[in-house]
Amino acid sequence: MRARLWNAVGLSTGVPGALGCLPGNELCLQPRVFPSRSRAPGWSQAGGPGTYPPPAAKRLGPAAKALLNKYPLVVLHSRHFAGSSYWHSAFSFVYEMTDEQEYGSDVQLLFDNGGRRSTFDVDLGVDQQSLVVDLGTVPFDRDPNPKAVDIDGDNSWQTTGHAVEGHVYLERVRDDRGNRFYVLFQIVAVDPQSDYMAFVWRRLPGGKVVKRP
Repeated sequence: MRARLWNAVGLSTGVPGALGCLPGNELCLQPRVFPSRSRAPGWSQAGGPGTYPPPAAKRLGPAAKALLNKYPLVVLHSRHFAGSSYWHSAFSFVYEMTDEQEYGSDVQLLFDNGGRRSTFDVDLGVDQQSLVVDLGTVPFDRDPNPKAVDIDGDNSWQTTGHAVEGHVYLERVRDDRGNRFYVLFQIVAVDPQSDYMAFVWRRLPGGKVVKRP
């Protein structure tokens, strides 16, 4: 099964013009036009919108390549380029997309917010109670036990996390609307300048997903 890609234009992996592509064992990022209100590289008020990121390729190891063939791939931009909106810097595990025109503010993962490089936030609203824990380099195919996380331990539940390539994260998604589920995601690429983060993810069995009416 080919990896699926949720991205700015909603295209699948390998389709010309998509933000991401997977030729061989490379994760390719193609330029994307940002709105004129953004702070994208090359943008000026006189010159109109800029593009981000520049063409780049991230070499992936065999383990990461295998994950991309089995699980959905998501690429998030730094929110630095988004101005007051998200513009594909955030992901909704409820709606399984990065398009804020579809999910509004209903997101559970936000990358590089407020100048904190290579970090992400998971508790993003007064109606949310989401938490995340860094599990390290554990097997992504194995279901972790959320109850095994020591609430008083040095590595416990947090509302923010540091993005580390190869690490697996367990997120508890909860909100006042009734969402109660866990997701597991593994980061496969982080830009050294914190311009983007790429990860694969899956929802753990059980739980409840509630979308807006």
